[in-house]
Amino acid sequence: MNKTWIHSNNMVDYISRLKELPEDILCQPIKEGKWSIIQIVGHLYYWDKFNLEK
Repeated sequence: MNKTWIHSNNMVDYISRLKELPEDILCQPIKEGKWSIIQIVGHLYYWDKFNLEK
């Protein structure tokens, strides 16, 4: 199995576990002036989508 496939599977597993967290936690910035978990995951989603399409 190649590294990209392994990374993708690991990321899916990790993000799936985030669904167990309360929404208010997911929406809070991880640190002052930083993005929230939801924003980070959204960014990663579109970055991965871009990479898959290109």
